[in-house]
Amino acid sequence: MIRTLAIIAGISVIAAVAWVRHPRLDESPSPGVCFAPEGRCAARAIDALDSATKEIRGHAYNFTTISGFPDALVRAANRGVDVQIVVDKTTPCERGTGVPALLAAGIPVYVDFEPPIAHEKAWIIDGRLVVGGSYNWSGQAALNSEVMIFDTNAANIAAYLDHWKQRLSVSRPFDADGFSKCKHPPA
Repeated sequence: MIRTLAIIAGISVIAAVAWVRHPRLDESPSPGVCFAPEGRCAARAIDALDSATKEIRGHAYNFTTISGFPDALVRAANRGVDVQIVVDKTTPCERGTGVPALLAAGIPVYVDFEPPIAHEKAWIIDGRLVVGGSYNWSGQAALNSEVMIFDTNAANIAAYLDHWKQRLSVSRPFDADGFSKCKHPPA
């Protein structure tokens, strides 16, 4: 009897640790804050993107393939999720850019040329969750001192989505021909 209780308690602890390390945001969005380099911020954000069922709207400044974010967006698009992203004018030409993967998957990429820097970093997921903060969508961000906020407040989500639409309205579509303007076009 005691051995059985110990086994059940051990399984419960393992399950609780697994949930903390890999929250299932599709079951119940989990508001909160993640700090890098201490936390597993990218994994938590990618879990959120993987939970999308309808739409993802994004803002990106740095957006590299090594981060895992481009792959998560391609997976979402392959599931039928409507994915669209607004990026800074430098993003398509940065080393290791994830933009070619999005274009290859048919994901619309728009470039915000209007401000000096389009420095926003946010995912708006299914109108139920915003993931954003100082954390760039790059591999380097996991090593930096960064913050990522997971917000389920309806008013904040609506404000983010309204702002995303406003930035989209002044942005221009980017296609593969745009890489010809890069000093070092992606391979």
